[in-house]
Amino acid sequence: MLVNVRDRILRLLEDIPGGVMQSYIHRALGVSKSRVSEIVRMLEDEGLVVRIRVGSQYLVRLSSSPSTVKPPKGKIRLGLVWSSEYPFITPFAKLLERRLGIRLVVRVYPSAIEATQALLRGEVELALSPLVTQFYSSMISGGEVRILGGGAYGGGVVLERSEAWGGIASSRLSTMDLCRAMALKEGIIEEGQARYFDEPWEAVRLAALGKPRYIVAWHPLFVKLYRYGYKPLVGCDELGAKYCCTLASTTRVPRSLLEKISAVYSEAISEFKRKPYTWIEWYSAEVGIPSDLVKDGLKYYGFRDEIHVDLVEDTLKKAGIRIPDPSISVRRIILQS
Repeated sequence: MLVNVRDRILRLLEDIPGGVMQSYIHRALGVSKSRVSEIVRMLEDEGLVVRIRVGSQYLVRLSSSPSTVKPPKGKIRLGLVWSSEYPFITPFAKLLERRLGIRLVVRVYPSAIEATQALLRGEVELALSPLVTQFYSSMISGGEVRILGGGAYGGGVVLERSEAWGGIASSRLSTMDLCRAMALKEGIIEEGQARYFDEPWEAVRLAALGKPRYIVAWHPLFVKLYRYGYKPLVGCDELGAKYCCTLASTTRVPRSLLEKISAVYSEAISEFKRKPYTWIEWYSAEVGIPSDLVKDGLKYYGFRDEIHVDLVEDTLKKAGIRIPDPSISVRRIILQS
């Protein structure tokens, strides 16, 4: 399963804006009543859904104004992209509770855009999503996004199926899209129709159809594409992508709290890097990725706890992204700059 039950419930409610009866949810998703009831109560506590009593049952719908809802006291919500990339959030969760008395609540999204938009909508207070997505979102939102710390790099691969007819597939406005642009610029892949997938399983469907010659994907998604004859051509880190996903928040969260969170986050990544294999199980359970796949992902990802402006500028340059005064533009969204 690529997303957990929590996110499947939220997606169902997004598809039916008027709401659904709680008794319908377990049948629609094939999940036990008790599990649905537990998660719906959790979502209600977080202000993401409301329940309206109708006779002896409850109508469940999304909150009409999630951006104005504050998280419950003592909790902070973290949105991240479905990936094996973030097992370092295990010590992050531990240290947040120990240092600041804050419990970390994790939400999983299928794409870079959805995770970053959730941050801007106020569904989450923190997001681990591609730096490039955060960068553009900050420009569009008038500087609302703030990057608190580094994260992972590597883990992305350009794959090729030489007998396929042509075209290039990647996720939209993401590190994978940067890799696609870099590979084209370097002449490593041929020009072709660009196809974007908004969810990981869409990439699997494209691979099964054998349509694109190239697919740019991250771990563990690219592992699923091997079975369809796709083979690694070049890694995103080899192309010059110095960061993948970084930790961001918005200006709605007090700067004093962001600075404390940033310090804890940096400490957590350092602790993770000392003994990375000890932090897999909790993360695996939170995101629904088998622990052996998360462990395998450690071969492909590296980790940086800080943002280095020169590395960000170099990545944007290699991707051919032209922005006025890059040093000013990049520094403006980094909390510690």
